[in-house]
Amino acid sequence: MKEPNRVGWILLVAGSWGIMRFATDNETYIVPIFFSLLGGFFFLRGTERSGKGSIFWSGFFSAFAILLHQVMIFWWIAIATGVIVRNRKREIFQFFCPALTVPAAYLIAVWLEYGSIRVPVIVKFGLSDYYNGAAKLEFNGRVLLMWLLSLFRSFFQAHGYMFNLFSQSWTWVIAGISAVMLTGYGLTNAIKNGKIQSSAFKRPVWIFALAALLHIFFALLSGGNAEFMAMLPALLAIVLSVIIDINPKALVITALGMLAWNITIGLIPLKYYTLDGSSMVVNSILANPQPSKSAYLLHSEQRIKNELEYRQISQKPVLLGRARYNTQQLTDSLEVLLEEGFAVYTDDYLRPQTVSREYIVEDHPASDDLWAPFRLIPCDSVVTLTGTYSLYRVLPPVASSLHPER
Repeated sequence: MKEPNRVGWILLVAGSWGIMRFATDNETYIVPIFFSLLGGFFFLRGTERSGKGSIFWSGFFSAFAILLHQVMIFWWIAIATGVIVRNRKREIFQFFCPALTVPAAYLIAVWLEYGSIRVPVIVKFGLSDYYNGAAKLEFNGRVLLMWLLSLFRSFFQAHGYMFNLFSQSWTWVIAGISAVMLTGYGLTNAIKNGKIQSSAFKRPVWIFALAALLHIFFALLSGGNAEFMAMLPALLAIVLSVIIDINPKALVITALGMLAWNITIGLIPLKYYTLDGSSMVVNSILANPQPSKSAYLLHSEQRIKNELEYRQISQKPVLLGRARYNTQQLTDSLEVLLEEGFAVYTDDYLRPQTVSREYIVEDHPASDDLWAPFRLIPCDSVVTLTGTYSLYRVLPPVASSLHPER
């Protein structure tokens, strides 16, 4: 690869939203991607230069990436397929030996956590996100739409708050249009002048294409989750850099346009604006003198759970998710909590509607039927980029025989 092209591809990967988002967020994706890249590098080195021990290091770094995040197993499968296709017993042995550290580490973790290494316990530990509802396998029309949006968002930021941002000032509109024009100009020239390199198909670059396809397919089955496609910019850059000879200037212009869009419309708003009422709810919980005798019915309870886990809060209130139960189930739960003397709060009343992954994928029934039997007293509110979010104290009806407000 020519030096200018190398710089352009690196800039394109670094400027993509999938990388920028998780490099600046409290998520564990960038580091395992780095180690998977190392695994791919040593695989290519071992197959093209026959470097001593390269296949071993390929297996080591690919397996280590799995220990950092389970989703990297698909990248490992792709490289393992490449090793098996070569059909060299020594290389197969070298690659698979380090992989034994993964089940060994899981067995140790399961034993330390549960004191047992029975198969059901191991499965529950390995698939804990699916057991607790944080992740699920599903496929429908909304998931397909979300998958397409997440695929786009691997490269460019796109979110409902953008409409609120553009309505605030022409500065955001001009910055956005400039970034789009720059990206469009570079991309048009790159496509127009790009040439397919027929010799590239003889190289083992197909393993990176296989890894990309596996990650894309798994994301499709997992609600179109963008997190499982965070590595796509790196994978596609490797594949395209080998298959297509692109004009270096066009490549750099495209990368700069993408970088400008993602910084202007992505990082800056997320840094300087509040987008929802999550911080308000967390602050309420932290300030609550009796969290164990409180309950919160939340629009997005998983986000609040994650924040409380991150802060290592030991005494947590009862958290109920609006989308997880139907109206009757929630009504019954609220009545029971109030009868037992719990202080009940909610952020699900009169919320601003913003187009997001949660809004598209999950069902959020109308709140009028749920709140009709109760009294709602405003406790707190926060003005954000997307509107005003409020926290309400939920009380029984005036004529109710339930316990009065404490």
